[in-house]
Parts: sequence; C-alpha cells; structure tokens
Amino acid sequence: MNIRNKFLPVTAASAVILGAAISAHADPTVGLQVLNVGNYSVYQSVGTYAGSPISSGYIGIYTFAVTGSSSPSTTGLTVGETIYSICLSPLGDIPSGSSSYTVESFAEANAGLNPALWAWNHSVSTPQYWGIENADYLWRAVANAGQSGLGSVGAAVGSAAKKDAGAALALAIYTVLYDSTGYGTYAETAGNYKPSLSAGLETTDYTADLALLSPGVVTANLQTGSALVPAVTSGQDLIYFNPNGGKLNPPVPEPTTMVAGVLLALPFGASTLRILRKKNIA
Repeated sequence: MNIRNKFLPVTAASAVILGAAISAHADPTVGLQVLNVGNYSVYQSVGTYAGSPISSGYIGIYTFAVTGSSSPSTTGLTVGETIYSICLSPLGDIPSGSSSYTVESFAEANAGLNPALWAWNHSVSTPQYWGIENADYLWRAVANAGQSGLGSVGAAVGSAAKKDAGAALALAIYTVLYDSTGYGTYAETAGNYKPSLSAGLETTDYTADLALLSPGVVTANLQTGSALVPAVTSGQDLIYFNPNGGKLNPPVPEPTTMVAGVLLALPFGASTLRILRKKNIA
C-alpha cells in the first residue's frame, strides 16, 4: 500500500534534507519513515476544532522506521529501529518516505503545531504544560510508551479491537492537548477540540483512557522530555517515549514550605503519528 500526502509530495531529496538538518541544527535530529498506518488505526472523521470539522484521516497509532539519528545516546533512537507513535496535530499532514524531525523539549515545542494551541497556564515564570503532560501520561499508561504496540489495551484483544483502541487513544490525546484545564483535568464540553467517536469499542476505550487521568497521578508522574517537531511547518509533531530519559516526580509543597527542585532535561521524543490525511494508491 502506497501512501501519498495530498499537500507535501515526497522526493528523493528527502535523504539530503535529512542529512543537512542533522548537521545544521543544534538540537538532536532524527529521520522517520512511515511503515504502517493500519494496524492500530481507523479511517474516520477526526472531530471538530473551534467549531469547524476536520477532514477524515487515519486516526491511531502508527509505525515508523528510524532512518537517521544525530544523537542516539541522547534520544534513544537508533537507525534501523522501529517505533510507534501518535501525531499531535489533528490539522497537519505527514509525508510518506523519510522525513526529518527535531527533538525539542516540551517548553520548546509548546504550544504545538496545526493548531498551535496546546493547553497550558500561560505563565512564563512558572509554566505548567498541561496539554502535553496529560497526553504524555496517557501515551505511557495506555500504549506502554508505544514501543510494542498497544500495551495493556491491546494485550487480550484481536486486531479489530486494537484498531478501535488506537483510534480512541489518539482522540483522547487530542482532547487533553487542547482542552486541559490543569494536570489531570480537562473540559471537553467547553473546549476547542471535540472528537468524532464511533459507537462501541472506540467510545468505550476513549472513556476508559480519559478516566486514567487525575491531578494527583499526573502531577506525581510528570515526564521531562521532548516532542518530535517536523522540518515542514505544515506537518505533524509526534510523541515518543525516550528510554534514556527520566521521570520527574515533584514533591507537593506544604502551604508554608517552599520546595525547590531540579528538572532533569531529558529528551522525551515524539513518536505520535497524527492523522495521515493521505490517499491510498493502488
């Protein structure tokens, strides 16, 4: 099955672009090639953003091959490795072939791409990146960090159910990215993004995924890290769990106590393939 991006044609120059990006950018850079979009995804309507419908596409978890990596010891990504991911941009597109991504911290990647409106507290002095941290928690909790498919959700179900589970997780991630009101909290009914859910397993899984969130559990499991940001501005940023990264468990300060902490700057990476609005070519 060939995949074609209706906005961004892929050329043989992609490898040259990847090499140039790796050498020119200070941040770590990786190359990813789309391998599969059908095992853990459903082709359907994505939902609405700011009241406007988003065109249909593949929604769920996608598989990539790592074709380039400027700093494997930092990102945990090595050439030839296969990773799973969900996109973080419901309005963007992912080209087929090998594309270049820059590994950026949550602070650098905030507030996302297409649309660039991840939810956060808009504080420069004490920022709280609610949207991406809630999405990150769901990704790790439901998909086992995406390294082996659908973790606990897909462990005891067939392939058809895994497709619904993958789509449900992607839709839940979009919901918290754009409609979070704090760590572990969100307001879907009054938010910017509203999912388009299919009846049955997809709706059940979506509800179960969001039920995993709570202020206490997310705050106790904040993850320093990064998003994979594409070189093309019309593309999709991705989510990726970095095995070389570390987990941040900040203490909860007493009302009269000031708690100082050091945030470990650990690359988190993006391995989330967003909705591929591409056409199949026979």
